[in-house]
Amino acid sequence: MSDYSKTTDFSTKDALVTGDPNKIVSGTEHDDEYNNIATAVATKTNKKLPATTNNLATLDATGDLGDSGFYFSGAGGTVTATAAELNKTNTTASQGDLDAITNFEETLSATTSEVSILTTKTLNIVDDGALEIAGTAITATAAELNTACDGITATAAELNTACDGITATAAEINRVCDGSLSGSRSYDLPNISSVAGHATFTISVSGATLGDFSLVSANISLQGLNVTSYVSAAGTVTVVVYNHTGSDVNLASTTWNAKVLT
Repeated sequence: MSDYSKTTDFSTKDALVTGDPNKIVSGTEHDDEYNNIATAVATKTNKKLPATTNNLATLDATGDLGDSGFYFSGAGGTVTATAAELNKTNTTASQGDLDAITNFEETLSATTSEVSILTTKTLNIVDDGALEIAGTAITATAAELNTACDGITATAAELNTACDGITATAAEINRVCDGSLSGSRSYDLPNISSVAGHATFTISVSGATLGDFSLVSANISLQGLNVTSYVSAAGTVTVVVYNHTGSDVNLASTTWNAKVLT
């Protein structure tokens, strides 16, 4: 895309005396100017006339500008498209409903009717940390929530009755939905003697409570050692390693993983 720029200043020729060869306008100079104009015109985007102020522009396959017919007012965020125009995508929201949607920032100000989602539609939250309850992010994955909710046959009225007055926090709900807690640590077991030998150590698992089930694994072969574990205190899993192999076992340092089932 280039702007037109003159090659020859023809007005300066007027001041030259008759007979001055520079006063002559040559065909080459004309060609240069017309070529400059042709290049500028050919590389500029064509305007769409007439057009409406603040309507969104479109580009066709050749790169020419067009008027989309959709209005954008800027800071006000007012939607002026008619319901018929917006119903091209099967929405039945009124203009007022859509005006409310433009107010979305971090706080949802639309009413329940404005954000109602048909049962055949999907609510997709793109930002992983966007869904919160009282400021606490919901960390359960879609798969975990589906596992918890699939097969529920209670009606909306029954669910409302069951859920009204629930005081559980988001963290407590996440714990139920996630189904398990985990922790790990690097640890080098001492040499464990045969038959009666054993070793004990702990792994921190945030959220674990007395009575929870626990499982432990290591990132290397246990060489016949037996491992048991239990929640010995809030947030703590105690691991006990027994040697019943008939010979001493000295494992290399490795990462030990604990899983607590809530």
